Amino acid sequence: MQQITDTIVMIRPINFRMNEQTAVNNYYQKVIGGVSKEMIQSKAEK
Repeated sequence: MQQITDTIVMIRPINFRMNEQTAVNNYYQKVIGGVSKEMIQSKAEK
C-alpha cells in the first residue's frame, strides 16, 4: 500500500523562541544566555 498526499499546509512562523513546555524533552531547544528575544527574532528572519 502506498500513501502520498497531494496537499501540504505551511504556516508562516511569527515568533522564534524557546517553548518552555516542549523544551523539557526536546534536545534541540536550548537556553542561550546573553541573547535577547529581539536579537533571536532578527537573526531568524534573515
